[in-house]
Amino acid sequence: MQAHLKINTLEVRTDKKGAAYAYGKATLTKKDGSTREDVIMAFGKAYESVKSFLTADKDVVVTANYDGGVLRILGRQAGAGKAAAAA
Repeated sequence: MQAHLKINTLEVRTDKKGAAYAYGKATLTKKDGSTREDVIMAFGKAYESVKSFLTADKDVVVTANYDGGVLRILGRQAGAGKAAAAA
């Protein structure tokens, strides 16, 4: 799903194998305009693709899905890089 997030907190953690991943909290804005705070995480290739633009106090649009109670970031929203380059 496409997720519009306001990153509230973000930290880089390391898993048992030594790989870095993102962990934080963000406010998700739903299609109806309501909001909710979620725990967000990004691992592996997804983390590598978003680490440069995921920062605290920033609004971002990403592709994500729920994995249990965590909003797992899968990558940048499709076409986001092209739109930014055109602007």
